[in-house]
Amino acid sequence: MSAPAGLNQEQIRSILSLYHLDEPEVCREIDLGGSSIAYRVLVGGTWYVLRLAERRRTFDMIFEKEVLLHLGTHGFAVPQLVPNVAQGTFIPWSSRGRYVSLFTDSPGRALGMFEIRPKHVGALAELLAKLHTLTLNFNRERVAEQRAGERQAKLLSRLQRAVEKGRLPRRVARDVALLEAQVHRPSLAMDNGPKGGDAEPNALPNAVPNSAPNAVPGADGGRRVGVGGVKSDPKANRVTAAPPEQPRCVLHGDLSIPSVRFLQDEIVALVSFERAHTGPPLEDVARVLTQWCWVPTVEQKGGPAGSFHKTRVNALLAGYESVRPLSSVERAMLPEVLRRQAVHTVIERLVQFELKRKKGERYLDYRHAMQQLRAFLDGGAENLLAKSHIQSA
Repeated sequence: MSAPAGLNQEQIRSILSLYHLDEPEVCREIDLGGSSIAYRVLVGGTWYVLRLAERRRTFDMIFEKEVLLHLGTHGFAVPQLVPNVAQGTFIPWSSRGRYVSLFTDSPGRALGMFEIRPKHVGALAELLAKLHTLTLNFNRERVAEQRAGERQAKLLSRLQRAVEKGRLPRRVARDVALLEAQVHRPSLAMDNGPKGGDAEPNALPNAVPNSAPNAVPGADGGRRVGVGGVKSDPKANRVTAAPPEQPRCVLHGDLSIPSVRFLQDEIVALVSFERAHTGPPLEDVARVLTQWCWVPTVEQKGGPAGSFHKTRVNALLAGYESVRPLSSVERAMLPEVLRRQAVHTVIERLVQFELKRKKGERYLDYRHAMQQLRAFLDGGAENLLAKSHIQSA
């Protein structure tokens, strides 16, 4: 997903006037994680965060508002939406799905990548488990998986054509071949759950994009294998499995390092809920593992390199399960979720930054995610999650 074009000073002043606020004394662009553009503004001695999101719908904005209200009511340290002159919490900014929201600024600061320690990961895991427990069977659905498998297949086809036409470097061809093999690999699908609301346009696809021809329509609008076990898929020449039922809750959907605020070593706020949706908790657990437990190496060997810090992974699992123990089914499925997320991230970054990178857009190197994917293959994810592996902090 490409980043939206930013706001100029006149537009920022105009927006703030809709909140009965004067011209900002200080205004600077900040990184909240996610794909939106955000500004930290100081008005009358109070700090606010002005966010411009794109490719949103009214339903998305209402869902985010209700999630923040629900969490805030139960004592979660989340941003508070500031009402505008019409007592609404968002303002349509164009006909292209762009919306402006104003939040009170959250305390604390985001950690630097090399400041992260296992205790920080454990604290985030505990908070995440509380969020998941508190929002089980939330009264509104925003499904992220609708049509995502189809979208991923189209993006992969674009990459394959680009390789054939020489539009991508030769080194990328090997990576695209690996992605193709992973997308069509037999795997156990996550439960997409009931249909409701809108779908996240940059959503994570189902692990089984092409289900069996005798599958019944799933509640999410996709196709689900009928009860009775494994079915053959002649078209894809592979086997698909009926997904086990998974609990559903509100997922943060981002959990990048900038989305968590610390004061010393304590989490004081969780921000950037624009990608929040409903789904299986494992999706968020996997996001924390890939974004908080990966340590880049200083020396680069033919591109970005790094490794997973096993003590952080252990802290993640221990912290999460101290609040919400994972079921045996969830533990068995987590390695596949990790591989699936890595495939998704690599494909998205290849298309966004290698095929159609926009001038001025912050570059995200796909090779970091590719290195993570390779670390998850051939039993790597299973070994990483084994609690017997201990590494000094």
